[in-house]
Amino acid sequence: MRPADETFQQHRRLLVSVAYRILGSVGDAEDAVQDGWIRWSGVDPETVREPRAYLVRLVANAALNRLRAVKARRESYPGPWLPEPVLTDPADAAAEAADSISMAMMIVLETLTPDERAVFVLREAFGFSYREIAAALHRTPESVRQLSHRARSHVHARRPRFAADRAAHRAAAERFHSAARGGDLAALLDVLAPDVVLRTDGGGRVRAALRGIHGADKVSRFILAVMSEPVWSGVNSEAITTSVMDVNAMPGLVMRHGDRPVAAVSLEVEDGRITEVNAVMNPEKLNGVLSAEAHPGTGPPKGTVTGLLGSGLPQPFQAPGVSGRSEAVFEPRSWRAAVRSSAFARRRRLRVPVLYAGYPTMPRGADRSSRSRTAGSTTASKENRCPLRPPCAHDTSG
Repeated sequence: MRPADETFQQHRRLLVSVAYRILGSVGDAEDAVQDGWIRWSGVDPETVREPRAYLVRLVANAALNRLRAVKARRESYPGPWLPEPVLTDPADAAAEAADSISMAMMIVLETLTPDERAVFVLREAFGFSYREIAAALHRTPESVRQLSHRARSHVHARRPRFAADRAAHRAAAERFHSAARGGDLAALLDVLAPDVVLRTDGGGRVRAALRGIHGADKVSRFILAVMSEPVWSGVNSEAITTSVMDVNAMPGLVMRHGDRPVAAVSLEVEDGRITEVNAVMNPEKLNGVLSAEAHPGTGPPKGTVTGLLGSGLPQPFQAPGVSGRSEAVFEPRSWRAAVRSSAFARRRRLRVPVLYAGYPTMPRGADRSSRSRTAGSTTASKENRCPLRPPCAHDTSG
């Protein structure tokens, strides 16, 4: 392994953590880190005095540019936009700076401007100096100080006043879990604060409340309705399992249908009662809870296409009777988004052969000029054969 690769791998956990806190999205964070890697690969490491600061500068700029681009899309998002949840290791809570990655903090960070958010994350969560931040964001130290002051004021005005300790938080989460699974309305009302607010993020893919639900009575009845009649089509409520797990460094709930996560619920607790319930049900935003190893910062960069697309992708789907014809095989519902979001594939214009439900296709943006356009055609001539290499099993021509 080259010294440059070893240096990047050594700091990758930090880089993904910085990008995730700036963007609030696991996939976008991986893309920002990949952008940084592409720029780093063109730099002579011997000319860099502080590789850690330089890599953070590359990734922070990539994340900031990406955040400015997606800000408008989030404003037109169907319903509340919630950050992507991630599973975290309780033993790593201190190292992961639990307060800076909690769902409550991530939601507060969404109210900041992109520049304020980047400055706040680099200063408060990772302790970079104003001089280092100014160099990373191409600003003066004075302007960075002003951005930091404004960001701190906004965050302190919106963050919870009295955060519960970990033991109290877990006790409230277990009481909430027991009451919801048992359909006990009285127990739910007892664990929910009177002014509790519930936010659900379905992204237009799953039935969810388009506005926040306020009040213990309304929230508890909504939760019991969801538990008795799930909003996921084709899913039986009895087949859903719910467990208490650490979501964004604090105890929360993860709901699964088989091995597939269908919802991640984060809770905010004050004085032993739940004040906020944030449920992410959009399947495109649950890659971070596929496994305990999927939280930001884990997993070294790999040289394979799957590694470049991110460590939190769904398990591969292999069509029966077809093998050895693709370099990357993804679940049918997610491969398009995975290939489209890959910064490496977009910059290098890789042709990544992908199997979609057993039929070979090319990623969006690839050359389709050689694909047969004859409706109902069951054979392919040599001129119109599938452009994949090696030859596709569905080609019938010689």
